[in-house]
Amino acid sequence: MATLVALTGCEEDSYHPDSEPQVLTLNEASAPEALLEVWINAYNLVPYRLVSNPLQMRSTANSSCESGTASPERDGQNRVTSIVFDDCLISFGPISELVAGRLEYTYASDSGTASITATDYVDDVQLSAQDRQVVTFDGNIALPSGTASPLSYTIAGKGSYTITTADGTSVADGDFDQFRVVSTPGAGSDYTSQLNGRLGLPGGGGYMGVQSDSPGLTFDPSSTCPIYGTVTLTADDGSAIGVLFNGADHITVTVNGVAQPEQDCATFLTGIGVQVSPG
Repeated sequence: MATLVALTGCEEDSYHPDSEPQVLTLNEASAPEALLEVWINAYNLVPYRLVSNPLQMRSTANSSCESGTASPERDGQNRVTSIVFDDCLISFGPISELVAGRLEYTYASDSGTASITATDYVDDVQLSAQDRQVVTFDGNIALPSGTASPLSYTIAGKGSYTITTADGTSVADGDFDQFRVVSTPGAGSDYTSQLNGRLGLPGGGGYMGVQSDSPGLTFDPSSTCPIYGTVTLTADDGSAIGVLFNGADHITVTVNGVAQPEQDCATFLTGIGVQVSPG
């Protein structure tokens, strides 16, 4: 699947630290930022990094870090119950990863991972001289189906996903209020995800509810847009945005009851500040 890169968000225009937080209203002006937040979370970018990267390090000792330390604690069944990363640097060929913070794990009766709690967690991956991705998270991820793919989870807490490329740097913040994703495998590599919960936007602008219609959004790894489904965003003041995916290149955005012209996938991504990069 192509890599999604979020570029040139509108945080500088919308964030004023000396002003009072405003109640979020969903309209044509706020739609790109709101849809970008949902987009980042529909593709599970923060949860996948917490689930996948630490799994590679469950059996590590301090000697696995080229510098810094990774200190795991284990239970009576030799399962890792926590890891404290102190600027642990690991290289995978040309890729380097620097991890700090604490992760704690609980387990289900079948020994599958049931939850991950992060404290001051920072995962900094340098993909190349110009490409870098950084995840931060403080909070909890409940994993009702363990770490099986496609991932199902409920996430609560605050995090961020920072992407740096040759074109610049963008930060997508995530304020998760019991945001839930239930994923079901489909034919081949296709899968369907139901989204439900509340997300905050950068700048303390309030929360929006996110709800996908049944059975959810259908994803095909060959496409950078969902291929079927509907998702609705609703602010506390009742304003709303709906997105209908009727094929990856047949996307209709409706803002407060007014439908915009149908878009293809590339136009939709450009409109919300997402670029598709090779890889």
